[in-house]
Amino acid sequence: MNILENNPLNVNPNVEDVPLFDFEAPIEDEIVLKEKLEKLAILQEQAEQNVKDKTLELSKAQAELASISEKRLPELMEELGCTQFTTQEGLSITVVEKIRASIAQGDAEKQQKAFDWLEDQGHGRLIKREFKIEFGKLEEAWANQFEGQLKRRKKPLRVTRKMYVHPATLAGFLTEQMEKGVEVPLEIFNGFPQKYSKLQRKK
Repeated sequence: MNILENNPLNVNPNVEDVPLFDFEAPIEDEIVLKEKLEKLAILQEQAEQNVKDKTLELSKAQAELASISEKRLPELMEELGCTQFTTQEGLSITVVEKIRASIAQGDAEKQQKAFDWLEDQGHGRLIKREFKIEFGKLEEAWANQFEGQLKRRKKPLRVTRKMYVHPATLAGFLTEQMEKGVEVPLEIFNGFPQKYSKLQRKK
């Protein structure tokens, strides 16, 4: 009798002759995926290094621009005794002056003088007041309900208060005041005039 007649699934009746599957041997798809993984890891390493290189390159370019626009070119224009100049190629150069200033964070006395001056001049609106409230790791529910419980709170809060004026806002404001003839005590704002050159190519 043909053994296949009673074995429609064509299963080998002798199980000892059936080779066992080697689960530890990597299948072909797994090998391909691991090869891709290796390549991507190398690509990421190269991309990270590229970002570092470009960041350093940008930093050097910004420093070079500042050196030219804030020092070398204005100084040369001053030697020539002019604030405007047009090159033969039609590049217009104008030297302007801006105020750089910031309120000291490490000097409480100087900082308070700056805030007081702004308040006395009626410009206290420039001062930003920021409150930082710390909640513990297990106080999420209390933090979520904080706004509603603030007026009737019983548990103490660890609050940090910060007052500041954004440097760009401060510099713009002081420049505007000086242009109006207001005597501004630049020393309490760590302020100083900064000349820089602006370029515009004529069409």
